[in-house]
Amino acid sequence: MSRQLLLPIRLHDIATFENFFPGLNVELISQLTDLSSNKNQSGHMIYLYGDTGCGKTHLLHAVCRCADRSGLTVGYIPLCDANMSLEILEDIALNDLICLDDVQAVAGKEQWERGILDLYEQSRARGGNMIVAGRQSLEKMSLSLADLKSRLASELTYGVISLTDNEKSAALQLRAQSRGFDLSEEVISYVLKRYPRDTHSLFGLLDQIDNLSLVEGRRITIPLIRELELNG
Repeated sequence: MSRQLLLPIRLHDIATFENFFPGLNVELISQLTDLSSNKNQSGHMIYLYGDTGCGKTHLLHAVCRCADRSGLTVGYIPLCDANMSLEILEDIALNDLICLDDVQAVAGKEQWERGILDLYEQSRARGGNMIVAGRQSLEKMSLSLADLKSRLASELTYGVISLTDNEKSAALQLRAQSRGFDLSEEVISYVLKRYPRDTHSLFGLLDQIDNLSLVEGRRITIPLIRELELNG
């Protein structure tokens, strides 16, 4: 990605809007797409939240890719990275679009909260766009800086709605097809019955299955998955 990150942070190669199964999140995806593809839509901010594995990080990475293709400069920061220093917020302040992931990791840390508030104000003044993601709603987030909480609350807020089992089945098939193969209904049913059902775990398993299939030159079947279980 040419303009995207001056920072040593790698985006997931397969995280796009096209391979994210929307479920009931159609409006959210539409808002994120507009925010990342329209240079004239400036000075906006979105807060999105949801449980681990609901797809927040996927969506932020998809936003970054879309924005980069539109010619926007982008800064993405995973705040859960313990090696991050406060100065990194200054490094991304001049980007057209700023994405902060896992904001709950710095909740209650006054310097970080004040840094995020300053970043928000700078972005707003420049007409930039900003997306912040966390695990909890703002009401449940343990932010100590009242001004930051009120600023975030004044903007668009979306809870990422988790997929139903039927939607997870469709999401697995969509992700598989984006990688060039199909999954049988039997295989999907087997996976959903025997493995954790959050999408992060399911897609991680799909990566392992795909890699084993490629290494051994075999179709993806239940016996292949059982072999993965035995070797795991």
